[in-house]
Amino acid sequence: MVFCEVLDASKNKGREEIHGVFDLDRYDPQNPATYHVIAQDELEDTVLDNVNMYQQLKIFTRDNVDKQDSLLSNGVVDISLIDSPGLNRDSLKTTQLFARQEEIDVVVFVVNAENHFTLSGQEFLASAGKEKAHIFTVVNRFDAIKRKDKCRRMIMDQIKELSAETYDEAENLVHFVSAKNLVVDGSAKPSPEFALMEKKLRWWTLGQRFKSKLAPAQRYMLNLLSDLYLISAENIELAAKKIQEINSVLRSDMPKYENLLDKRANAVKSIESMVEESQEKVRTYTADFLSTSIGNLDAAGDSVEWPGLFNCYYYAENVFLSNVNYLYSQISESENFARFVINSSANSLVSLDQQRRSLESDPSDIPSLSSDIVDSQLASLTFSHSHSISPFLDAFSIQLSDFIDLEKFKFKLPTSITLTASSFVVLSNSTLLSNFVTLFRFSSNYISLSPNSSSSVSKFVLFSAGCIGLGSILYMLYEVDHTIKHNISSRLKAGLHAEKFADTHANRLATETCRAISPFAWRLQNSFQRMVEAEELKRADHLRSRHLSQDAQIYFDDLKTRVFELVSSIRSVNSSAKFI
Repeated sequence: MVFCEVLDASKNKGREEIHGVFDLDRYDPQNPATYHVIAQDELEDTVLDNVNMYQQLKIFTRDNVDKQDSLLSNGVVDISLIDSPGLNRDSLKTTQLFARQEEIDVVVFVVNAENHFTLSGQEFLASAGKEKAHIFTVVNRFDAIKRKDKCRRMIMDQIKELSAETYDEAENLVHFVSAKNLVVDGSAKPSPEFALMEKKLRWWTLGQRFKSKLAPAQRYMLNLLSDLYLISAENIELAAKKIQEINSVLRSDMPKYENLLDKRANAVKSIESMVEESQEKVRTYTADFLSTSIGNLDAAGDSVEWPGLFNCYYYAENVFLSNVNYLYSQISESENFARFVINSSANSLVSLDQQRRSLESDPSDIPSLSSDIVDSQLASLTFSHSHSISPFLDAFSIQLSDFIDLEKFKFKLPTSITLTASSFVVLSNSTLLSNFVTLFRFSSNYISLSPNSSSSVSKFVLFSAGCIGLGSILYMLYEVDHTIKHNISSRLKAGLHAEKFADTHANRLATETCRAISPFAWRLQNSFQRMVEAEELKRADHLRSRHLSQDAQIYFDDLKTRVFELVSSIRSVNSSAKFI
């Protein structure tokens, strides 16, 4: 089966021909390469079998009637008749027919009076009725019906149900005819019913072009606008519902967002306070501890054994090294305390991070701060002091004065020696050399004051002075190891105090403590910041969605108003108007 389009021969230069078209898009009546001419006696077989798979047949013919009675050659508008295969002849053709009825101006539906409207016919009329209010209906083979009134009534009831507009215009649009005589004898005069049907079809197609051609467009526009109105109303409702949902989410999430901001602010304050307290704790402890250690330097060399007078220089070096090692051990102890403070602060940060994770309502990719991470990073923690703890110690050297302590060996005479009423000498707070000089003066004065004294007295005095001097020298040699330790520790104390040894290392360890804690503090602060940013991003998405919904609501509300105005304008057109 194939569609057949009947056109006036004037569109083919007056030639009556049948063109089998393979491709409608390329078809040109003036180009024989775009079609195949079919003989008239082959038309029926071609329509039924369509062996060559034509897309459509173009039938050019002359309408041998006057123009006022002709449909094809009416002198007013170009009209072509498309004869389609019947319904249910072929499922594909039926589908094509349903599709093509939308592009047809006037639908002439031919129904068998014996079968009435089949289910497919009813479906077709219902579908066509959505686009075209009026369907020109021809009930054929009416002469074969015995109870014509009953048949007419049943068919009209079906038409009323399927197309109320067609039923209202039934006098002009519904015709009960019999085309058998015309098919058998083409020259036979048509019956009055058939002639009336032709007349009404021409009247409907030409005289009532508004209803037949423009009214479907009006109906189509009204249907389209009705759909747009429903779509607009539905979208307005959806947008309002979406806005309401977003506002509800924003309100419900606001306390959580504000709580997160408060928690972040409190956490930042706690972190800053913790870092400052840790620094100050390490600084204070180190300064006090090293100051005490410097004060205890006298005992640092006690472990060094005295090798003898001839190795006293090496002894002095060992005493110095012992003091240096002691200071290193004290600094190491201070560093251990700093490690303890760092570890304690890091664990406090881990606890804060656990509190932060408790605020997460949804799984996130924000890395947590765990004890394992803290332990692994602190395991390799070292304190750098450039292999030197003091420039003073680096420049320190053993000096000759480290072996002698003249202040320690002070010689004193008795507090008073009475020689004469006018003679009183007190010897105190003087060096050993001064003691000898004083003793010599004492003896000289004694001799000069007593010229008659015996020589034994002077000998006694000189002997006593010599014994005292020799004893002092022997005592100095005996105490030289203590002198060395005392002198070296004294010099070290003075030098270390001068260069602020304790404060320098206290500040260094405080800085190292801050540097060690800072990565964990920054990580925790960054975790809070990422949580806040994630929440703000979520809020921004909600606000953006709300803005889009508001724009959509405004747009569809405006569209709804415009659709209503267009519907009013289209409905104001009188569909009963005629072209004269």
